[in-house]
Amino acid sequence: MEPKDLVNQDPASIPKFRAIRTKNGRRGIRLERAFWLTLDMISKQRKIPLHQLVEEAEDSVEDSKNLTSSLRVLCMNWTLDQVHLSQTSTSDRVIRNLLFACPTPAFTLFKDRRIHAFNQPFLTFISRAFDMLDLRQVASNLQLLLDRRIEKLVEELKLGGNSPVNVGMTLSINNRRVKGRINAIVMPKDEGLVLVCYLLPRGELKF
Repeated sequence: MEPKDLVNQDPASIPKFRAIRTKNGRRGIRLERAFWLTLDMISKQRKIPLHQLVEEAEDSVEDSKNLTSSLRVLCMNWTLDQVHLSQTSTSDRVIRNLLFACPTPAFTLFKDRRIHAFNQPFLTFISRAFDMLDLRQVASNLQLLLDRRIEKLVEELKLGGNSPVNVGMTLSINNRRVKGRINAIVMPKDEGLVLVCYLLPRGELKF
């Protein structure tokens, strides 16, 4: 390539050589900068080192000469997933409107079990169950446990076409606990996935 072509070339398309040490030894890999940037983003999102991504690509191909192709496919699939997520993600406003329109106690839950938002009936339910009127105290002390791992619940919802799944739950503040059951569905969100949970009226209060 002529020097003048390099000047006009998109920087993201310029190849870059990097040496990555994997379980199979030291690998010299030449990829366009855009792919290295994408691999770094995948690494940060999945919270794994870059060499582990390269190892996954190595394991997916029989011929080591196809490693760069495997890495490009990995980047492309991840990018397509991000595009799909951005097109189908639900805004905070829409999720909150769903909660506020529900006449029964409802809340949303992140995968780390943090309650993201809730409606007034849920706050009333908590206040009566725990004799608490201070919203700040509820928000800072309320803890929730489900009778199954959230990762398995999300997987079950995906496999079931997002049909509501009945789940047992325990709400606790300090040393007081209330048990009940919820119907849960999953919704895409910018930060990932959020569970929308509707408290079932039967057997709400079990101390």
